[in-house]
Amino acid sequence: MAHYIKIASALTVALLAAGSGEPPQSPETVRMSVQDGGQAIAGTYRSSGFSQSQVRQMVGRVCTNAGFSGFSQTANGDLVSFSVSCAAQTRYVNGADALFVLQDNGSVDFSITYTQNGRAVETGGNLTV
Repeated sequence: MAHYIKIASALTVALLAAGSGEPPQSPETVRMSVQDGGQAIAGTYRSSGFSQSQVRQMVGRVCTNAGFSGFSQTANGDLVSFSVSCAAQTRYVNGADALFVLQDNGSVDFSITYTQNGRAVETGGNLTV
């Protein structure tokens, strides 16, 4: 039970940080936001925690089934900023935030927060990268 509380607390803190517009403080997190009418994603990660290939897998969860193109990134030390063009509009609207957190077992928990019909909605899951 304590493990689940730890994860929930970590996700809550990380979601608060994600909403603040600050880069991830931990190498175990990747942050993304949906922009440009739901067709572009911008985000940050730390190269000490994830590779570009792993981040591209995470982006696929946000761009959904249509895939993406135009992955570009810029590194400033360990912090990497990236942008992606989704092949089609995502199901998420402008301002949707996605947070990916590496777990002890190597999997990644993710949470995507967005607005639908005027109310906040959160979806998430787990993936292996």
